[in-house]
Amino acid sequence: MKKHWTRPRCFRLLAASSLAIVLGSCGSSGADPEEQSAAAADSSNESATEVAAESEQSNDLEQEGTDEVAASADEPAPEPVVAGVFDAQEQLFEEQFTDIGAGTYRFNRLGTEFTIQIADPVVVQPNEKTRVVFSSQSSRGPGDDDFILFRPNWLSSPEDLGSQETESWALTDIDGWLDDLPSTVVVTDRRSEELGGVAAISFDLQLAEDHRCGPDACAFFLKSQLDAVWFEKGRFYRVWYVPQGNQSPIFVVVGSSGPDDSWFETVDRLRTGLAFGPAAPHPIAADVVLWEEGLPSDVPAGVVTIPVAGGLTFELDEERFIFQVEGYAAIYPDAPAQNDIFIARSTQAGPIDSIQSGVERLEEHSSIEVIGVEDVMVGERWPAKKVEIEGRSSPVLSWSDPFDEQNIWFPPVFGTVWFIDIGESSPLVVTSETFEGREFLAAPNATAERLLATLELAAG
Repeated sequence: MKKHWTRPRCFRLLAASSLAIVLGSCGSSGADPEEQSAAAADSSNESATEVAAESEQSNDLEQEGTDEVAASADEPAPEPVVAGVFDAQEQLFEEQFTDIGAGTYRFNRLGTEFTIQIADPVVVQPNEKTRVVFSSQSSRGPGDDDFILFRPNWLSSPEDLGSQETESWALTDIDGWLDDLPSTVVVTDRRSEELGGVAAISFDLQLAEDHRCGPDACAFFLKSQLDAVWFEKGRFYRVWYVPQGNQSPIFVVVGSSGPDDSWFETVDRLRTGLAFGPAAPHPIAADVVLWEEGLPSDVPAGVVTIPVAGGLTFELDEERFIFQVEGYAAIYPDAPAQNDIFIARSTQAGPIDSIQSGVERLEEHSSIEVIGVEDVMVGERWPAKKVEIEGRSSPVLSWSDPFDEQNIWFPPVFGTVWFIDIGESSPLVVTSETFEGREFLAAPNATAERLLATLELAAG
């Protein structure tokens, strides 16, 4: 099921007691705030919930397996797949978290491009810089019937696979890494074979029952600046190490219930139809400062520029995690709160063309109660409307016109919204908000105060 994969609105890595990695609670951009509040629950409740959910999912998977066997007689056989040959003219696939139809597609998220033939019903999960994930339609998350292509910056240290903070192993020494693994990481069938037109090294891997899991994961494997791949107990993994000349290698990781899992029939067709293009540099080098490239990361206090309205510059009051995409940014303190920044271009009712129409859209919306409206000046140069609100989960504003449900803002439970006239056709929005209690507003209020006092357009 696609919903069991997390939408990548934020890439902060967090420790969890029974989950190797969770993607950080990413506020009001594109994700349901109710899900965000659930992600912010204390770890003891989360652990108990996950244990119960895993038991229930195990029963569900057994039933689904029975249903799939019964239905398989009615399903047409997939089209035969021929050995893949890279073609730079194939259609580029840029979507994620969606089904993908039969055909041949090109992907460009790993630096080195690749094409792949799709013959079976599969889902494209994350399709972003450093990783592309294909899965079965019944996949419940990482390690469950997936086919991951990943471009890491480092291998995890064999001496402490359970922590994401330890020293890392050189990517070029895969044989040495395999030889240095603890005995509880069981590697079998190490072999040389071709994958995607490249001479690769393949091996199978499982964690022994007595493997000691770490605080962040049972066993981290690969790490990039944005994400990671890890191993869990009770799963079977097949891995391909794909050299890229003098560039960093690509890894392909398959997770399943075992070597006889029917998912490997689909995997065989996927790898047959896979073809890598010419080796190219890593899309995010190990020494790149992420926030300077507009990528999600911790940002030090001081002057920063974000990709909104052609570039907005302001002073950040303290080190904060900032999530950035084109047209939207969110600033996260160490609290269940945030500041959102975007141009409010539309609602479901139509476009927004002034600070007054922005206020009116909030006042008209059934999920928002406007507590008060105040005329203010921002940076002593831009007229603005300061709006105190209380709200509940419902898509309201979009930084796209026409309204786009992929680029939407949900109202917080408590918060303040500034509509600012910076000379654009639609107003700039800055918020201070929380989906929990008012007591959590102190941090985003302080950030908003400094931001609004120092705000400048990067273009002047």
